[in-house]
Amino acid sequence: MWSRSVSTISRCGKYAQRSLSATTGTVNVSIEEALCKTSAALEAIGWDASSASLQADIMVHAELCGNNQGLVKMYQPEVMAPADGAASPAVERETPTSAVVNANQSPGMLAAVTAADLAAAKALSSSGPISIVSAYNTSTSSGQLAYYVERMARRGVVAVAAANSPEFVAAGECFHLGV
Repeated sequence: MWSRSVSTISRCGKYAQRSLSATTGTVNVSIEEALCKTSAALEAIGWDASSASLQADIMVHAELCGNNQGLVKMYQPEVMAPADGAASPAVERETPTSAVVNANQSPGMLAAVTAADLAAAKALSSSGPISIVSAYNTSTSSGQLAYYVERMARRGVVAVAAANSPEFVAAGECFHLGV
């Protein structure tokens, strides 16, 4: 059974805690345990170790940033099971500065990592400095876009990520700019 809270370390190095529910009783889970349990649950429903670990990393990263749409799915891990006929994302078309990734019904998280890594590599190549990579044909949404932007930024590129999802994806808090 998953816990009701996660202890986190913020970017400034201080410990913080974010409650995952309104329930007063909480259980603290370390980041390492959240990663391990999530990876194990994903492997148990059919993902290979690498894909399970990557998806777990993305979901825990999102949770640490206050986006609780990932780990909550582990209450019913079957919703994260591989789609029938799914295959690894593959580059379908490519130029020196662009590419199209066919996700082959893999999860949006795996397709987005493939696209982000390829976009960063292309931007850093001698063909850069700008690249654009798209992905399509996913079986799920991509999750928290900040994960992919941060992944590219760590490689030294300025990045922008955009996605669209069917209307059943819940919107987070809205901030009105008064425009």
